[in-house]
Amino acid sequence: MATFQSRGRTEQALQEFRNAGFTAYSVEGLLGNGTRAFAVFLGPYTARAEVDRDRDRAQQIQGYGSGFIVQIE
Repeated sequence: MATFQSRGRTEQALQEFRNAGFTAYSVEGLLGNGTRAFAVFLGPYTARAEVDRDRDRAQQIQGYGSGFIVQIE
């Protein structure tokens, strides 16, 4: 749903999603330029309809309107 460079902002996003009733987690990685980044995800999900419903609901939270679906295996 979002990517941040700051651990603090990541924790804030996680709390906002959890307060809204989502299961949220973050994964730390490196951007192409070597900068550390934290991606915030919702889930896991087993049904596409559930994913679509929660994506639409999560996009209603201010600041997260551009979140999108990523399948992780």
